[in-house]
Amino acid sequence: MVVSWNDAADIKLFVLKAALVSAKLNVLINLGAIKNEEFISNTKTEMNKLVEEGSRIADETLQHVIDKLS
Repeated sequence: MVVSWNDAADIKLFVLKAALVSAKLNVLINLGAIKNEEFISNTKTEMNKLVEEGSRIADETLQHVIDKLS
């Protein structure tokens, strides 16, 4: 797969994925200060769902952009 680094859409999608990972790390760091195990578990479950969905959307969008450019 060849990705055009000059294309703004490509760059924005890579930034989106970086933001998802950054947000996940931020949540995990902050959960370290929480003592409520049920809250921690529920938050991690929801976080993983949201990161997975966001990553899937970013991947699908990137593929759509690549298809249009090909």
